[in-house]
Amino acid sequence: MRIRHRSNLHSRTKLLDPAGLWAAASTRPGYVRVRVLQVFRSLGKWRHLEFILSGAVDPEAAVRDVALRELEMWLACFNRSFAAPTEGERAALQAFLARARPALPAAFSREIDFVVRVT
Repeated sequence: MRIRHRSNLHSRTKLLDPAGLWAAASTRPGYVRVRVLQVFRSLGKWRHLEFILSGAVDPEAAVRDVALRELEMWLACFNRSFAAPTEGERAALQAFLARARPALPAAFSREIDFVVRVT
């Protein structure tokens, strides 16, 4: 049953306010933010990256761990679509990356920086 609910939510992510949902989840236990990160897989690739980077600096280790796994998957698959970030998305991603950089493995940080600048 939980899988069906998650599937229903995935199909409706375009109806969500991702920033509002993430803000609401930030006051809940870490497992809620983990689930939100998983639901956000169905956002556009650049918007998804913003929330992964936010999760990478979460106060709870479990959320940070999931965010790093999500980031690893994102990096492995990001070139499956050729959507380039808008200038606004690029600026936002650079700000998110600057905030998350201390929490990221150096290789991830360099790769994201390159992808955001060059794509």
